[in-house]
Amino acid sequence: NPFELTYQWTKDGAKLANGSGVTIEQYSTQFSSSQRRWVRDSNKRWGFITPDGTLHFGTQTYHFDASYWDDPTKLVGNNYLAVNNLSAANSGAYRCIVSNVHGSTNSSPATFSIVSPPVITAQPVDIVKTEGAAATFSITAAGDGVTYQWKKNGNVINNATNSTFTIASTTSADAGNYLCVATNMEGSTASQPASLAIMAPPVFTLQPTDINASHQQAATLLVNASGVGPLSYSWEKSSDGVNFSAVSVGETHTIATRISKYDSATRKWFRSGDGSWSFVTPHGYLYKTGKMSFIGKEYWENPANLVGKTALTIRALNLSDAGIYRAKATNGAGTDSSNTATLSVSN
Repeated sequence: NPFELTYQWTKDGAKLANGSGVTIEQYSTQFSSSQRRWVRDSNKRWGFITPDGTLHFGTQTYHFDASYWDDPTKLVGNNYLAVNNLSAANSGAYRCIVSNVHGSTNSSPATFSIVSPPVITAQPVDIVKTEGAAATFSITAAGDGVTYQWKKNGNVINNATNSTFTIASTTSADAGNYLCVATNMEGSTASQPASLAIMAPPVFTLQPTDINASHQQAATLLVNASGVGPLSYSWEKSSDGVNFSAVSVGETHTIATRISKYDSATRKWFRSGDGSWSFVTPHGYLYKTGKMSFIGKEYWENPANLVGKTALTIRALNLSDAGIYRAKATNGAGTDSSNTATLSVSN
């Protein structure tokens, strides 16, 4: 149809989804009543207008005055865009693009202003940074005359009054929860909180201890480190305490879970991160893959203390396994080395 017109509404230059509006083509008196007067749009859908001047089409409502109830023919031939459930995010410049097979033309823009507290349309997000790196939080808020105030752990941050807040060089003291309060003449709206975590190199909280063991016995060195982000562990060995190289024997595993439902009078059970099982005895021995090694009675008395610990287990000691050992823990910020522990192996 060379005369058929299509409509596309835009806001601030961007096309609106479902932005074709509704074009009224016909007013029908046949089905009208004292409470509803019926009209039909260009898609042959039926709608009705009520005595207060409200036009209903499906879930959309279009608000006119009572004169349109008195004379519904005033609706015919025009295209209407409904903007319901108004918030500050709906403020902007609206225009309609009308097209046919010969081309298109744009209406003049109409500015739509919503008087309401700001609406935050983009929330700040959690940040993890290494110490010394810059960190920036930002929000986007819709509304007229919006001002901003950032807070850390509920306390106002001086001179942090823009939609973005940047810490040029982070330290551990900057870690915390941040949010922004957007304010205008109609009220204030607080953003969701976002955390800043400062990733420093790990720190060992449990150091390995010396072990005296016999040939073909098992030995387990235990350590633990704290730090932000995932930690990975490795072990090194030295014969002189100065020159270290990667350990080529044994198994490194982290005790991940306490499985108490299988406990007995002589066994308390655990599962490692690799899925393998182990248990501790009342005498403080750790049994894993058929071998036992002494780790301390305290882990029988307080088995929860073993969860999270990382172990190097050498299942069948050779004399060549004797030496000085240390663990290394690494995250995205760096690496820390544990104290050394001496493993002595006798015949």
